[in-house]
Amino acid sequence: MSTSRLTSIIIPCHGQLAYTELCVESLFGGTPEAFELILVDNGSPDDTRVWAEQQARNDPRVHVLPLGENLGFARGVNAGLAAARGSEVLVLNNDAVVTQGWLSRLRAALDASPRTGIVGPMCNYLDGPQLIPEVPYDDDLDDMVLFAERWAEEHAGQRESAHRIVGFCMLVRSELVNEIGGFDPRFGNGNFEDDDFCLRALLAGWDLVIARDCFVHHFGSRTFLSLGSRAGYRQAMLAGFERFRHKWQLPMPAEGQPWYRPQDVIARGPVASAVERIALG
Repeated sequence: MSTSRLTSIIIPCHGQLAYTELCVESLFGGTPEAFELILVDNGSPDDTRVWAEQQARNDPRVHVLPLGENLGFARGVNAGLAAARGSEVLVLNNDAVVTQGWLSRLRAALDASPRTGIVGPMCNYLDGPQLIPEVPYDDDLDDMVLFAERWAEEHAGQRESAHRIVGFCMLVRSELVNEIGGFDPRFGNGNFEDDDFCLRALLAGWDLVIARDCFVHHFGSRTFLSLGSRAGYRQAMLAGFERFRHKWQLPMPAEGQPWYRPQDVIARGPVASAVERIALG
């Protein structure tokens, strides 16, 4: 690896090529910093692998990892982590769209403290403090770009400590991955593997930060919704939480209460089996 700073951007894909194309186009258009792009093809049923391999032929920054079958989001991420060469890694959903300055703002938040291990942006589609509840655009990406520019100017340099960073876009210090490992593959196709990763990072003494001046658009759950109905996605969420709850020995939440509170888990202390390092292989 060269002496210049390199960010390894990992995008796991399972179909939904049109969204992946938008995502990668936005990366090349909005990321002047040095990066490598690792496209992990998780057994896509469409032409994603063919398209990705063409990108790799056209640009030496692009690398393709064809997994042959859908091994789940966590295993896809871990394959990318194992291949990454950067001083930090960035996990990005293929239905995200980035804008000018996005990576420099995330990097600045990561660099502000050597104990910051994970940084995430603000977003239009997720749960938690990273959400901007109302954005002045629908899915018009030209309007989104203008909004992102205004948002960045109005919130320049603003950061917020967090107990959770949503895995649709997270910048992670490589030392953290070396310490705690990757995403836990027991979570299958997705849901709560990012919660688990963040809890393990916090319990290892790392800080999580939201870069409030960085906005990344997220279409949201496109791979899940391509595989079934919204009711099916809800069932997948419930199944993911049950795995998470069992792993962390959490009580069933009362009706109307949040799934769990990360700060309560941190205050209780680690569950030994839950904080074991997750191998990338």
